[in-house]
Amino acid sequence: MAGYLYCTTPEQAELALQQLYSTPAPYGIDVETTGLCPWQHQLRLVSIANRAGTVVVLDMFHLPAALLTEWLARGWYVAHNAVFES
Repeated sequence: MAGYLYCTTPEQAELALQQLYSTPAPYGIDVETTGLCPWQHQLRLVSIANRAGTVVVLDMFHLPAALLTEWLARGWYVAHNAVFES
């Protein structure tokens, strides 16, 4: 299914990510933060997309970081401006 899936609960995220990762890699990823300083600002949104056009937007103000870490290990990614994001 192509489209956007905005997730604010672990249950929503698990279902959306299962759907997203049913398509083979690579995946696109983008990260939004509340500012530019990693010591003062927070991870805000993580968007992951597959070739089928499904985009999962994870609201990290509502989701545990451990959920993201577990799922990111399942694929390989193409990221825009990843040097800045790291």
